[in-house]
Amino acid sequence: MMRLALISTPRSGNTWVRKFLASALFLEQDAVHDWRDVSPPLPTRYILQVHWYREPQFQDWLNENGFTPVVIARHPLDVLISILRFAKYEPQTSRWLEGAGKLPVDLGQANPTSKRFLDWAVGPGAENLLSVSYAWWQDEAAFRLKYEDAIFNPEETFGRLLRAADPEFTPDGRASALLHKRIFEELQHAPNKHAWQGQPGLWKQVIASRDARRIGLRHQPVFDLLGYRAESWFVSRASARRRWDAVK
Repeated sequence: MMRLALISTPRSGNTWVRKFLASALFLEQDAVHDWRDVSPPLPTRYILQVHWYREPQFQDWLNENGFTPVVIARHPLDVLISILRFAKYEPQTSRWLEGAGKLPVDLGQANPTSKRFLDWAVGPGAENLLSVSYAWWQDEAAFRLKYEDAIFNPEETFGRLLRAADPEFTPDGRASALLHKRIFEELQHAPNKHAWQGQPGLWKQVIASRDARRIGLRHQPVFDLLGYRAESWFVSRASARRRWDAVK
């Protein structure tokens, strides 16, 4: 039996990693907003994707059903701008954590220099969403990977993840690289534009330096635990807005 639960902050690469693991390890797969919507019986080889708190009832359910958590860390500022862009195309973002993300209905029309985005990014909704990877990263039983490692060094990163999930599995580095690339390209062409730039560090171009520092201070524990910083070269709001209009 192999059951994996992919539990991370939204827009951290969850769907990409789920589809990769499902294809490479021949797992049935599912993605839900609420783990209580999962209907038994569960497949013996199965990967479940869900954004959810690390709370006792959910933890007990995972343990009782033999799941191993998989958690992804991504730079929080890249996560926030990815959420901003994705909200424009996917109304189901309102169901993340069953509404605890508190995404404004017009967030998708905002930009990273706007008051609408900045107020949300330092508010409780963004805190709740960022708390998912933050909390599960501290689970000693979890498989952990960083989004940036998967982008820059996919063969080693995915190979390590595959060997952790199945010690008897011998991954083919080239095949894994081609598989993850194909899946990413498929997501880029999805109707809801699920994959976007996929470029680590894009936040340095589209969030003004002073705003990045403000957001970083607000969510300092998340940055510290996951190993990220909110410092960048000087970027004005005018420059950030121009770059956003060019890439969005």
